[in-house]
Amino acid sequence: MAYSEETTSRDFIPLNENYLKEKLYQLVKKDEKIFDFIQDSVLDGLWFWDLENPENEWMNKKFRTTLGYDPKETSEKGSSWQDIINQDDLKNALDNLEKHLQNPSHPYDQVVRYTHKMGHTIWVQCRGLAIRDHNGKPVQMIGMHTDITKLKRTEDELQKLVEKYEDALEGPNLGSWEWNLRTGEVLFDEKWANIMGYSLSELQPVSLDTWVNLMHPSDHIKTTKVLQEHYEKRAPYYECEIRLKHKSGEWIWVMVKGKIISWDQEDNPEWLVGSQVDITDNKKTLEKNRLFVSQAPSAIAMFDTNMKYLAASRRWFEDYNIVGQNIIGKTQYEVFPEMEEKWSKYYKDCLGGNVLRKDEDCLKGNEGCLQWISWELRPWYNKEGRIAGVLMHTSDISKLKKAEAINEERKVFLEAILDSVDVGIVSCDKNGNLTLLNKTAKRWHGLQVKPVSPSDLSKYYGLYKSDGVTPLKEEEVPLLSVLRGNRVQDEEIVIMSNTKVAREVITNGSQLIGKDGEVKGAVVAMHDVTDRKITEEKLKISEEAFRGNFENAAIGMAIIGLDGRWVEVNNAVCNMIGYSKEKLTKMTFQDITHPEDLKKDLGLLNKLLKGEIPYYHLEKRYLHKNGQEVYTLLSVSLVKDKDQKPLYFISQITDTTQNISTRKKLHRALAKLEDILESSTRVAIIGTNISGVINIFNRGAENLLGYSRDELLLKETPVVIHLKEEIKAAEIELSRELGEYKEGFKVFIELANKEKHYTREWTYVKKDGTQFPVQLTITAIKEKGSIVGYLGVATDISDIKKAEKELKSILEVTEDQNTRLKDFAHIVSHKLQLHSGNFETLIKRYLQENPDAKESEIIKMFKITSSKLSDTIKDLNEVVQINNSIATNLD
Repeated sequence: MAYSEETTSRDFIPLNENYLKEKLYQLVKKDEKIFDFIQDSVLDGLWFWDLENPENEWMNKKFRTTLGYDPKETSEKGSSWQDIINQDDLKNALDNLEKHLQNPSHPYDQVVRYTHKMGHTIWVQCRGLAIRDHNGKPVQMIGMHTDITKLKRTEDELQKLVEKYEDALEGPNLGSWEWNLRTGEVLFDEKWANIMGYSLSELQPVSLDTWVNLMHPSDHIKTTKVLQEHYEKRAPYYECEIRLKHKSGEWIWVMVKGKIISWDQEDNPEWLVGSQVDITDNKKTLEKNRLFVSQAPSAIAMFDTNMKYLAASRRWFEDYNIVGQNIIGKTQYEVFPEMEEKWSKYYKDCLGGNVLRKDEDCLKGNEGCLQWISWELRPWYNKEGRIAGVLMHTSDISKLKKAEAINEERKVFLEAILDSVDVGIVSCDKNGNLTLLNKTAKRWHGLQVKPVSPSDLSKYYGLYKSDGVTPLKEEEVPLLSVLRGNRVQDEEIVIMSNTKVAREVITNGSQLIGKDGEVKGAVVAMHDVTDRKITEEKLKISEEAFRGNFENAAIGMAIIGLDGRWVEVNNAVCNMIGYSKEKLTKMTFQDITHPEDLKKDLGLLNKLLKGEIPYYHLEKRYLHKNGQEVYTLLSVSLVKDKDQKPLYFISQITDTTQNISTRKKLHRALAKLEDILESSTRVAIIGTNISGVINIFNRGAENLLGYSRDELLLKETPVVIHLKEEIKAAEIELSRELGEYKEGFKVFIELANKEKHYTREWTYVKKDGTQFPVQLTITAIKEKGSIVGYLGVATDISDIKKAEKELKSILEVTEDQNTRLKDFAHIVSHKLQLHSGNFETLIKRYLQENPDAKESEIIKMFKITSSKLSDTIKDLNEVVQINNSIATNLD
């Protein structure tokens, strides 16, 4: 059921159903199935007994199964149940039966115990009704059993709970109550009524309405909500503070607590039991405490045992930035959800009776430490002396922690400064005991700091007079001397380290005076002047060397006054400008500076004087004595005195006339080269950066390819003007050759990276899609040894390719003719060689037979003819060999 503000005992009382009751009677008479249904479903046992024949008793099956017996195996005799009933309960049941039979108004209703077949006890409520004849004599009896074992167990548990808190229940302000949520029955004890100034009899008859009517109307919704949460198992128990009207007419505060202790098989609540205690005095005390807390000048908050806010001071709201929020009734964890888990333990310990405090603690959030506080947790007690909650007092010490952090930073900063400066710092307290030796001082002495009496300071730390021989007396030690009120300023002493290294130092000191004007100690600063003295000595030696270097320097050097006058110059300046020293030192640099360069020179000089720049370099022109321009590189710095006042300028002048002349020639050459580059209208010159993006595209490239310079410059790579098929073939060829895959622009530059240049024939694709062959040479452009880009020079070889094609055609015709000639020569040579051989053989045989004919003119002519024929055959063979050689070369 749902609870509401209007919930009363009437919600649990059935409506008047007398007409249905009569209807049910009629149905039972007509249809025995309805009776069977009732006795099987509603009851845990039904029996009917013939009192005139007591041995005859009928019990339904449900009763026997409730006790764990099989109805088929058990006897239906009336005496059989007496064997398994508790004998004490049997005697009580028989007594009640006798009384009921004699007096119909005496109810036959008792709780008895049966022994289950398994051995455990079954509690049964046994009710009966005697059926009498017209004379009132009982002749039969009908009865029913209800298994209340579960209820009895619950009651036992409740009794144990009651016994456990028996002392508390005996208190004068604690009353108890029980509420059967199924039937609506409510039971109150006497103390419950006494709390409102009544006796229980004065409130009879009692019901849920009794409680509801006494309750303050404003508390109905609150208690109903809390009860609903417990009923739906969202809260472990029912607990609520409400107001009840006292018999005197006043409203009193009570704390009502309860808990559902039993649930039926459908998980519906059965019994809700609880207590009620008068907390009026505690509420008054609490209100006083709330008033105190809310008006407290410091940050204080008051909590109940569930850490719900009861009160908080204004300072609490301000310190934790929750001004304007309604926190009363909310838990600390709801107000500060980011609170660390450690606080739960602190609160639990405090609720256990402990007082906890911490001088420094950090309230952390998701972004780290949000606030530094000091805090104290203290339990507060109600009138009965029980812990009723927690009082928390805090102080925001964030500013203090910040100040401490700043002081610590300052301390670290000062220590870092003292340790980083190349000045020895020592200090002592008012008794002359050392309190500080910075890093430099420790290094100079080469000793660890340890307590040393003032009389032993000089000996332990090796302090001597400026002669480095005489030890300082106690009163001569600068630190002790200034502590005693003496003036220590620029006093020179010698420190002899433990390694016997002497160090000359200048000391200055002062007393440390507290706010009260008393001397707290002294401090001395020691400046190492060892190197300075050595330097001064060396400076004397080097001045003459500097003078010689100044006079004989290869570049011009000069000292210029603040008014621009040449104070001193070396020979190089005189030779450079053409003036003698005597003449030049009577002039200013403005007099011989080119008018176009003077303004810039004076501007930089002014910045130098103002301290805006430490020095400057300037390319400027001087006017030679003969009127010619002298190009120079001028470097100027300013010399200041110890008070940082300007004294004069130091100028270094390098003659760059020849370099300027060379630079101009180079510019002219570059201009010519650029003109040549642009005039190459039939040669495409295309440059790229190291990534392959085109940054040079000459007029010849525009003419050959049809693209304008703006279309490709800084937008495309050379890949756009090449055949994709050729690039793909080159990728495969180059990747196979190098053993790694190269693609796109890398195909063009890979070989150029390794060699001075790379030349190969390619096919260019014009903007309109037409193609033409080029011979492309790619060269890597380098600056200081590093490749910064690539330059490709492509020549249109269309005419060469055309001539090559025509030449190839002619060669093919010539080759055919030569082949025919070769074949003819081979055949003729072969046949002539055969006939020539035969002819020579015939001549030899003829001469063998006719030796005298050897000198015959005819024979001589035959021999000459045969010889010429052999030569002809030889020439033909040579022609064949020559043709073979030519064919091989052409291939």
